[in-house]
Amino acid sequence: MAFRRLQEEEDCPRCMNGIEDIDHIICKCSKIKEVFNQVNKWGFGIPLFENLHDCFNCMDHISANNVMILNLFFNVLFFSWNARNKFTHDKENV
Repeated sequence: MAFRRLQEEEDCPRCMNGIEDIDHIICKCSKIKEVFNQVNKWGFGIPLFENLHDCFNCMDHISANNVMILNLFFNVLFFSWNARNKFTHDKENV
């Protein structure tokens, strides 16, 4: 967001622990990790990734075997990003 000059700070507004880029949003943000851990407690097997390259490799494998988990993964990302936007722009703590 800062790269596109849509926000002034480079840090992630939700976890304040790293530069907010695609790698951080998908793999390293502590908030997304919390959400994925909760979803996995419910019995879903969504893997946690160390970097974007691992994510892409795993998504290729998952798309061939279990499309439902892939759909769940991207829905979790979407709703987490939506909550991030509400937190950042509307100052709602979601």
